[in-house]
Amino acid sequence: MTLFAIKRAAGLGLASLQRLLTAAGLRQSDRALAADAQRYWDDPADENWAANSHFRAAMGDDLWLRMGKEHLAVVDKAAGAVGFDRQPDTVLDWGCGGGANAVALASRCERLIGLDVSRAALAETERQLRANTAASFQPVRVDVGKPEAVLDQADRQSVDLIVSFYVFELIPSPAYGERLLRIMYQLLAPGGMAVIQIKYATGFGTTARGWGYRRGLAEMTTYRAEVFWQLAEEAGFADIALVNLVARNELDSRYAYFALKRP
Repeated sequence: MTLFAIKRAAGLGLASLQRLLTAAGLRQSDRALAADAQRYWDDPADENWAANSHFRAAMGDDLWLRMGKEHLAVVDKAAGAVGFDRQPDTVLDWGCGGGANAVALASRCERLIGLDVSRAALAETERQLRANTAASFQPVRVDVGKPEAVLDQADRQSVDLIVSFYVFELIPSPAYGERLLRIMYQLLAPGGMAVIQIKYATGFGTTARGWGYRRGLAEMTTYRAEVFWQLAEEAGFADIALVNLVARNELDSRYAYFALKRP
């Protein structure tokens, strides 16, 4: 067995142990995981940080541009699924990262809000927007542990469209995702739409980990599709559609795309 295979097996064993502990009710608190997450996203020096943040230089031009275009197509499909038929004035990119989605969406709105927990990511999104668009951009930084603070930085019921791609699997827990859904609902104008990508669970081996943020950030939070649908309903969303399922793409696997419309 190669050294790589040994390390991979050890990693899989650790992940299984963490999931067993979580299933038994023994997990790190959301506060501890949020602190670990904030430390990670505050450290651009980490060798995988730029790739995990989807920076253009780390992904390459082709994949970075294609990701933005593909997500724009998802937004269009979502709009048709829930009857969102207006041109959005204000768009919020929740977890804007390296700016691929913001650049793709810039031509569709008058004002673009980029929200992220990383100052470096906000600066990169602004740099890409200035280099590639004429969009009006408002950067908003929010601490992982205090997502509700965004309600004081962006007017409630003022956002027409919220997009959040490659974010929900990185959050501390499924319960934390419930908080985000409620916040998004409050930010959306009546009739506004959110398009959210989650990583869906298919069984025990794909459930949320609950431990060790830095080691398993891309598997921190997963949902069964029907559970996420119910959480969206409980947050107040009325028209809900499962727009697309992606078993695997060039970045990862098991992605579900939801359209959620505020009444």
